[in-house]
Amino acid sequence: MKGAVFVTLKTMIEESHGPTAWAALVDKVAPECEGVYDANENYPDADAIAYIGAVAELLNSSASAVTEIFGRYLFDALNSMSPQYAAASPTLFGFLQSIEPLIHREIRNSNKSSSLPVIVVKVTDEQHLLMRYNSPRKLCFLAEGLIRGAAKHYGETVELSHDKCLHRGDICCELNVIKLAT
Repeated sequence: MKGAVFVTLKTMIEESHGPTAWAALVDKVAPECEGVYDANENYPDADAIAYIGAVAELLNSSASAVTEIFGRYLFDALNSMSPQYAAASPTLFGFLQSIEPLIHREIRNSNKSSSLPVIVVKVTDEQHLLMRYNSPRKLCFLAEGLIRGAAKHYGETVELSHDKCLHRGDICCELNVIKLAT
């Protein structure tokens, strides 16, 4: 997993719970890098999963809830690093449709070792979009948070349902995004 994800998680934890909370998480997870991450380097996926579990324990919450909250925060961080992607689309649905053909394609072209999910998006009408998510990492709750973060960025209110899920044994996750009238 890209170091930028770990750097962002550290920032989120330090902003909400202080630097001692991050230090305690690093002690608990005991990553090989000792909690020092370079945004451009790759780190083990297992470290990210361990951090999510440790944060969930700290907050007395579920790992899926923590992952979703982090996804919301991560959208803002990624958008501040690469604002051109969100700027290229005037709407949430347009942005979500651009993930695979624009964002993921550029990342894969620039970083052959990247391990991104496969995203297939189908807009069924002006108010409804179906996103199929597939990844061996099974970070679909992160995708939910990223969608909610993007919706906030675009000033759109959405309802999201997770009708199929890799965690329940389905072959992919299906996230239904419904735009609500504002």
